[in-house]
Amino acid sequence: NGVAYIFGSDYSKGGAILLDVATNPMQPIELGVFDEFYLHDGMVRGDTLWGSAIFNGFNLAIDVSQKLSPQIISLWDTPDNFTHNCWISDDNTTIFTTDEVNGATVASYDVSDLGDIELLDTYRSNPGTSSAPHNTHFLNNYVITSYYRDGLTVVDVQNPHNMIEVANFDTSPLTGSGFDGCWGAYPWLPSGNVLATDVDNGLFVLGVNYQRASYLEGLVIDSVCNEPLEGVLVEIVGDVASNYSNVQGEYATGMASSGLYVVRFSKFGYQTKEIEVNLTQGQTSFLNLSMQPVNELVNVEFEVLNAITNAPLPNVSVRLESSDVSYTLTTDNQGQINKCNVLEGLYDIYLSQWGFVGECSLNVFIESSNSEFDFQLNQGYSDNFNFDLGWDVDFTASSGVWVREKPIGTDNGAGSFSNPNSDSDQDCGDFAFITGNKQGAPWEADVDDGITTLKSPIINLSIYQNPVLELDFWFHAFNVQNTSPLNDNLEFYLLSASDTFLLSSFDSTFIDTLWQAYSFDLANLTLPNTQVQLLVKIEDQDPGNILEAGIDNFRVSGTIISSNQKGLQMPIMNVFPNPAQDYFLVELSDPSNIVVYDYRGKKVYDKEYPASGLKQISTNSWSKGIYLVKVRSTILDYTEYIKIAVQ
Repeated sequence: NGVAYIFGSDYSKGGAILLDVATNPMQPIELGVFDEFYLHDGMVRGDTLWGSAIFNGFNLAIDVSQKLSPQIISLWDTPDNFTHNCWISDDNTTIFTTDEVNGATVASYDVSDLGDIELLDTYRSNPGTSSAPHNTHFLNNYVITSYYRDGLTVVDVQNPHNMIEVANFDTSPLTGSGFDGCWGAYPWLPSGNVLATDVDNGLFVLGVNYQRASYLEGLVIDSVCNEPLEGVLVEIVGDVASNYSNVQGEYATGMASSGLYVVRFSKFGYQTKEIEVNLTQGQTSFLNLSMQPVNELVNVEFEVLNAITNAPLPNVSVRLESSDVSYTLTTDNQGQINKCNVLEGLYDIYLSQWGFVGECSLNVFIESSNSEFDFQLNQGYSDNFNFDLGWDVDFTASSGVWVREKPIGTDNGAGSFSNPNSDSDQDCGDFAFITGNKQGAPWEADVDDGITTLKSPIINLSIYQNPVLELDFWFHAFNVQNTSPLNDNLEFYLLSASDTFLLSSFDSTFIDTLWQAYSFDLANLTLPNTQVQLLVKIEDQDPGNILEAGIDNFRVSGTIISSNQKGLQMPIMNVFPNPAQDYFLVELSDPSNIVVYDYRGKKVYDKEYPASGLKQISTNSWSKGIYLVKVRSTILDYTEYIKIAVQ
């Protein structure tokens, strides 16, 4: 459209410079600049710029319809967090990305809904050889990639959820890790030939026999429970590529050529199966499989209740984790979980939900005689970061953004760690929020050139008497050459709807490379309201230093106030008559939301009531049976449940 986009320049952050080259190509006119992040590479179609922010490890969709002020539409992390380039499909629904990291992949994403971007598949050339991809380009439902020491690869992406290599040419005698070999590939010559440039060996002009792959897809289930099996390794014998079934038990793989192949299915705790399948070029063969467990499986049942009201707690995150397998589950509307295909063994059990104090039980041997578990969660706030409970991350920094992961330690060269090598040992689990998390030198994923903040979900302090905020934190800053001043800070803020309170600030003289306990008495603050959030901010100021931080074992302690002490009553659950016939009544003391679920968990009623009082709910159109009534106060962080029979 007559606009040139300049990526990776040395202007400011090096985002994208937009130039009018149509009016006078010899004197381009600057139309605007995208300068939120450094963009190493990118491409534009219509009014959308697709940019790769290599040091941030994510790809962006940017609206450039207003050239003077480009706006970010969406951004998402790529698998190896070093996003080098991207290319969009001709129908604008799928984008393909590369991470310039040894052993990394080409990834495909569904971008048809920029509010809900979905990873579809990943492809790795010569798995196990650690070659790095550089640039990938889309042509006629193929992606043509320069893959450093593996040369040029051609991958069929007609089914972008099932990417299969169909051709390759190795331009380099070298193998494995390294950033020499095939540097770039250009597939759009009128002749159909591809130009491949090799760092050491020059220019290759290649003819490509483009062909469709032979696809294999299917579903794997457990033979006892008839439930989907996640994590089944699916291998075509003799091929280096492999695939794992997803949480729905689905898998997708294939070969470049037609033929009779042996497919192997394996998973820890299940009998391995090998099945012959005839694959046809350009067609999808379907193979569903039922896998038999090696040993008897256990039917595990959970019930999770509110410790105060004894009401069921829905949507509680539960994880069973052993050295071999892990199951992540969620309680239903009755606060229950019934999981069929669990292998016998020793497990750690974690439970968490925002607004309640999490629980963990370690070294629990699950077997048929020990498979029913009851937990009661107390109201309050705690987070060991074993689950994603909704903390929000923001940043202007080019790297070192807050991530919730198992920490990977980086050596600062002085016999201690810059990034922590584990989470705080004061809580259950292995996860923490840390600033960047990458093996290698300490400067490869530390906080650089800006700010990154971590903000909690809303905390309702009205349930506490004399609340105290507590957590463990890590903060370390240093300069390798000892030439730059240590001028960085780690700060804790409390946010309300209208005010921001600085709780504490630590400067860079705080260099102890250990997890530190932190507490702040919130009762001393004069707050405009009791709905608050914790904000943790760290900033790398100019001149930069190596800077890392971590947060773990978050909790708010203090006595939970009863409803009478607050001068407020909890929603009154005098639901009557019970059993009900044509209607029932609910008496409310607060403005509340009433939701009713049938025995299958289907919502049959949902209404917001802006005032307290007696509310009548008709049951004329409902089937006979047991229903769960949920009342949530809209002014108080409190939810109550009761079962009612409809006759």
